Amino acid sequence: MIPRHRTVQDLVECHTTSSAPDEQTTLRRLCAFAGSFGLDAVEEVCAGQDLDISGVVAPCESGGQVDGATCRRDLPRYRLLETLREYGRDHLEDDERATVRARHAAWFLKSPSNVLDRWRDRMKQRRSRAGPRL
Repeated sequence: MIPRHRTVQDLVECHTTSSAPDEQTTLRRLCAFAGSFGLDAVEEVCAGQDLDISGVVAPCESGGQVDGATCRRDLPRYRLLETLREYGRDHLEDDERATVRARHAAWFLKSPSNVLDRWRDRMKQRRSRAGPRL
């Protein structure tokens, strides 16, 4: 391994292990997301009987592990930094990895219907606003 890469890994390891256990678990599970994600996705994919994620994403964001800079349509979107995503992927246990993958797949397959419902709602709103002008 390249020495400078080892230094980055050491930094991530130090920062992550000093976090609360729920934050550590959430960060490991967030590696399922390749791009940005919303809180609804985090609740579906990362939460479980062993983890209550309410209030976990905010400390991760303030700690610099999660980037919450992007917003779309007044819904906060988050993004896991690539270095942390790799760290999380490397530190998922086998049974946890299988569970997270299954939850992510279920959420992903369910999300198109949510997207379609939101798109229909937006189209209805646009038609209702455009109606008086026509």
